[in-house]
This record gives sequence, structure tokens and C-alpha cells, in this order.
Amino acid sequence: MFRTVSLVGAGLILVTSGIVHGLRTDRWGHPVELNQAVDLLSELPLTLGDWQGQESQTDRQELASMDIAGCIARTYRHPDKGEVMLLAFCGRPGPIAVHTPDQCYVGAGFELVSEEELLTLRPQGGTWDATFWTMRFKKEGVSPEYLRVFWSWNATGKWQAPQSPRITFLLKGSILYKLYIVHRLARLDAPLKEDPSQDFLKVLLPEFDKYLVLNP
Repeated sequence: MFRTVSLVGAGLILVTSGIVHGLRTDRWGHPVELNQAVDLLSELPLTLGDWQGQESQTDRQELASMDIAGCIARTYRHPDKGEVMLLAFCGRPGPIAVHTPDQCYVGAGFELVSEEELLTLRPQGGTWDATFWTMRFKKEGVSPEYLRVFWSWNATGKWQAPQSPRITFLLKGSILYKLYIVHRLARLDAPLKEDPSQDFLKVLLPEFDKYLVLNP
């Protein structure tokens, strides 16, 4: 009897693990929709209000190794507010939910100098709030670099910054977007309220949302 129960229990664990793995890897997903999401992502306009964008190159091999289906990298400049860098990714929820800045930037030689801070903002003309995590990083050297990074995810039409994105987006469909906005700081203690990234996001998000393929 005990052996039978054990075998049944093991079987349930294997089945459950298989379902979770299938959901995380999108084994039963819709590649046509994902391809459409990749194509639409690249159509985001280079001109957003008074912000003018310029394309940057991405390493396709590196993206493929991280199982990221699509990515755009751009620098947007404003005549009065300076510039920000945009990185936008799309793909299956499992790979897109991981690799947050506290891992990526530290891995690239930066030092984390602040705790995560949750930012809530209202996009231009919007009726809903978007939430973003933000952190500051530094890299010392002959020319020190100071960065503030903002990031968030979107699966169903709302930009969210959950504590556990892998769990939050596990059952939210087959497509997930992640957005980074990076601003180079003149000094490490530059106040958040003066960061032009917030103004850029308020202009960006309503336009960006027109180019998303969302899960039902």
C-alpha cells in the first residue's frame, strides 16, 4: 500500500513538474503570435513627442542564448532633458521574467548602490498607473559611470513591477514583454524626481502599447 501511494505521489509530482515546465517554456504556446510580437516591437517609432531615437546594435547570438525572441535597443534624446537608453524585450514568460538589472549590471562590472524602489506613474493621457522598479549603479574607473535603471513587465496590457515576476506571469499567457529605461547620471546622488526617464516613460508607454501583442 505504501509503495502504491509513493508511486502515485511521484507520478503526480512528475505530471505537475511537466505542466509547470511546459508553461514556463511555452511548450503549448503560439509561435505565430510570438513572431508577430517580435515584428511589431521593431515598429515602435523613433520619434516620440520631442524625443528622437537612434537605433543601437544588439547581439543576436547572446539574445538567442538567453532565449529572448525579440529585442530593440535605442537611445532617445530630448533637446532640453538629455538622453535615455531604451531596451525592450519580448519572448516566452520564463526567460523574460528573469535577468533583472541587479544581476545583469552587476555581472557587467557595475556595483549596486541602492535598494529597489517602486515607482508609480501615470502615462500621458492615461487612466491607469504603471509601476516600475528602479535602482542606481556605479562603475568606478578613470571615467566613473553612474546609472539609474527602471524596469517593468507587461503580459496583459498593464506595466507591472511584481516582487516575483516568474510566479506572477507563469499563467498569464505565452508572450511577455520587459522594458528597461537607463539614464546616465551626472552624479550618484541625483534625485529621482529630476530624472528625465519619468517624463520619457509618460510619453513612451501610450505609444508603445500600440505595438504590443497581448495575451487574452
